[in-house]
Parts: sequence; structure tokens; C-alpha cells
Amino acid sequence: MIQFPKSLVLDRLKELRRGSVCRWWHPEMDKGRGRHKFAVILNREWPPDDGVVFFALATSKTKHFESRFMQDSIIRIPGQRYSFLPLDTIVKLMEISTIDMQSLAEATNLEISGDLTGDDIGNIDGVLSRSRVIDEAILGRIR
Repeated sequence: MIQFPKSLVLDRLKELRRGSVCRWWHPEMDKGRGRHKFAVILNREWPPDDGVVFFALATSKTKHFESRFMQDSIIRIPGQRYSFLPLDTIVKLMEISTIDMQSLAEATNLEISGDLTGDDIGNIDGVLSRSRVIDEAILGRIR
């Protein structure tokens, strides 16, 4: 793998911040077959000093959440609130994933879609502040 100089990594990701919504290929999704997924960047500090990017995956497959299962670990975003999320979307905050900035910058299919509003980021913060499943060290970096 070719390592981009840090300045090029930062240049490619300079638009990102807490609440940015990106889309890229996640090779581990769909039982290893891979899938494009939307993700919300959660880092409080940008760019992260150690290069670790924290994110929550989002899904438009809301049927699994109709029973209100895990209601305290998700936020709901109505379809069309954002042009880049045309369908009702769930941001899943029960598991926080990571990727290093180098790998994210090298993702040739990375799309930076836009940013969530302060209200939606506030809703994310509310869920994270009540979380009992996310490790405290991670929470210290993302809330």
C-alpha cells in the first residue's frame, strides 16, 4: 500500500468534521462481500492527532427498528431532511467503528456527502451521553 504524505491525507479530508456524512466501501460488510455504507464522523477533535477516525454507520433499512428495539442507541433522520439522505435513516450508535485517516484518504470511492445540523449532532450527543455499551475511552474522544 502506498502511504500518502500527511499533508495529502489532510488535504483530502480537510472538509471533514464532527457530523460529516461520508460514504465509502466497507469490505467487511455483507458477510465479507463488501458494501457501500454511509457513516457519520464522530471525532470531537479534527484532525485527530493519532489519525484514528471514529464513526457510526447509518442505514436506510429502518424495518429492523420499527419495534423500537435499541431506541436509546439510535437517532432517526427523516428522509429528505438532507439531499444526501433521501430515505428515512437510522444512525446506529450502539457500536462505534474506527478507520485510520490514511486508509480513509486512500479510499478511491470516498464520497463526502455533507454535514448534519447542530440539532442532529445534539441528538447524537444525547444518545452518547447515556450510552452504557460504548467504552469510556472512546466516549471521551467522541462526546
